[in-house]
Amino acid sequence: MFAKLSGMLAMVSAAGFCAGCLERKETIRVTADGAVHIEIEYSGEPQQFETADALPTEQAGWPVRRQVKKKADGKEEITLAGGRSFAPREALPGNFSADGDPD
Repeated sequence: MFAKLSGMLAMVSAAGFCAGCLERKETIRVTADGAVHIEIEYSGEPQQFETADALPTEQAGWPVRRQVKKKADGKEEITLAGGRSFAPREALPGNFSADGDPD
């Protein structure tokens, strides 16, 4: 479990170095009994979402909210936010793709 968690943390760090990529915030909480709760939030311009890698979706078991708002400069900004909980000893996913999805 900790190896996958470390991999996810590395993925979060790598996202910060990508110019022109979505802004990404991820919070991972592990309780004393081993349960894990992951909160995610992506924000960016619409075209950035079109070229992004796999994002969390309802089909893949990630309840998400999508909000579109106008920024002061008149451009649209999309925010995708949600979270998911995992029971103690439950396998953590390696990505946001649905089971069986070739992505």
